[in-house]
Amino acid sequence: MEYRLLYAGQLTPVAKVDADGGILEQYVYGLGVNSPDYIVKGDRKYLSSVKSLSDSDIQ
Repeated sequence: MEYRLLYAGQLTPVAKVDADGGILEQYVYGLGVNSPDYIVKGDRKYLSSVKSLSDSDIQ
């Protein structure tokens, strides 16, 4: 699968998009800028940490 990352600044990816520009993943940041607080894939949201991703039902 081919994809591109969209950035807000030089080191902060905010989305992964497919070759047609469709959003595959969104990266949502809170207080920190080095890693997202959670990742949105389709209708699912995943809590993020440096060590792992955990499935969560964040509203």
